[in-house]
Amino acid sequence: MGLAEELRKAVLLSAISGKLSEHLETDGCADSILLQILMEHPQNKSVDLDDPIFDIPENWCWCSLSELGEFSSGKTPDKSNSSYWENGTEQWFTSKDMKSKYLSDSILKITSKAKEQMRVYPAGTLLMVVRSGILKHSLPVCVLTVDATINQDIKAYKLYNEELSEYLYIMLKGLETHILQNYTKRITTVDSLRFDNFSQNMPIPLPPIKEQKRIVDRVDELMDQIDEYAKIEQQLISLKESFPGDLRASILQAAMQGKLTEQSVDDTDVNELIIKARAERKSLIDNKVIKNEKIAKISDDDYPNEIPESWRFIRLGEVIKLQSGQDMTPDMYSDEIVEGVPYLTGASNLDNGRVIINRWTKFPKTIAEKGDLLLTCKGTVGLLAFLQEEKVHIARQIMAIKSLASVNLGYIRYCIDSFILLIKAQAKSEIPGIDRKVVLNLLVPLPPIEEQERIVEQLETLLSLCESVMEE
Repeated sequence: MGLAEELRKAVLLSAISGKLSEHLETDGCADSILLQILMEHPQNKSVDLDDPIFDIPENWCWCSLSELGEFSSGKTPDKSNSSYWENGTEQWFTSKDMKSKYLSDSILKITSKAKEQMRVYPAGTLLMVVRSGILKHSLPVCVLTVDATINQDIKAYKLYNEELSEYLYIMLKGLETHILQNYTKRITTVDSLRFDNFSQNMPIPLPPIKEQKRIVDRVDELMDQIDEYAKIEQQLISLKESFPGDLRASILQAAMQGKLTEQSVDDTDVNELIIKARAERKSLIDNKVIKNEKIAKISDDDYPNEIPESWRFIRLGEVIKLQSGQDMTPDMYSDEIVEGVPYLTGASNLDNGRVIINRWTKFPKTIAEKGDLLLTCKGTVGLLAFLQEEKVHIARQIMAIKSLASVNLGYIRYCIDSFILLIKAQAKSEIPGIDRKVVLNLLVPLPPIEEQERIVEQLETLLSLCESVMEE
């Protein structure tokens, strides 16, 4: 079961136990619903209910399904009589049709002649499967949107008060697991509901009519949100299938190939962005703000994979300003006196994207500023975090990255993360370390600035769900 399905079950169970709606005195009590039904249908009698499985609000009540309506079954027209089947146009539903909340079109059709031999149920009738292999995993419940007939594996539930139908649908789906575990039995190879026990003895929670409507509205709202989540969850699963290996790495790989986002003709030309970034870099060199470090040219043989036509491969050093850190002697900093600016010494200061402050210095030299992307380059290589402090001094185990030409630094962060194994492979010496050349000459794909923003937004959503889906 996926997370989206678990969320649906949790929402439904919360709804029918009174945890999603307000309980207002003006709503009255649910007992009045049963009293009204008893007055109109005096043949209805209360029965002994099984023990409830949870508590409900004071103005709700417990009752049975049989107190709220009548059940009846359908049948299958004679299969040997062709006049019942050939060129049929009338709706005849079976358990195979019961795949969504609302039913409007059946797989098989019967003729008008066959329909005359059947009981026709009006739109709005609740249907439930009571005998099928499906019952091993779920209890299909649907609402008719057309007049229709049904077969013998389905029960039609004709409510005495039609206002109850939407809430009772939610209630039955909310109790699905409980029903399957306690009110089904195996007959040969097919599961069936122990129907009399189910309809007469299973306690169902009944709120006042007005609260039922609030519950239905709230559940519909939450289900729409879960449907959106389900699309994302399915996208993660598809990515896992398309890119074998670690799911997180697969998502990043797909992002860097333009497979998570749409390319728009309205996006600005990425070539203009590159030209602007190169001009900024040249200005920094001319003004001696940074050194003129050699960046390797790109040949056709360097391209590792296909990218969208609107993207370009570049060397990372063309669009970033890279600052290396500088170590301090022990007499220049303190881990006890909070004075000066924070001093970051290495990987111990970065934890799951957060910066940890535990040292300070009054003699800062290599300054990283708020918003800079920090990258560990010695010892534990490849940790990344955005700096939230106004400014810090960084040691040589850390590099600070700023973007040029307003290139999205969040995109740069994910870009580096996606190539982190390649970066680590170039770490040198007994204590792993990467030098500036490795970072500056990293070959990365660059989309238009607008698509960079879309990629960051998509990755933030997908990666936040990645761990949960993997647990499934």
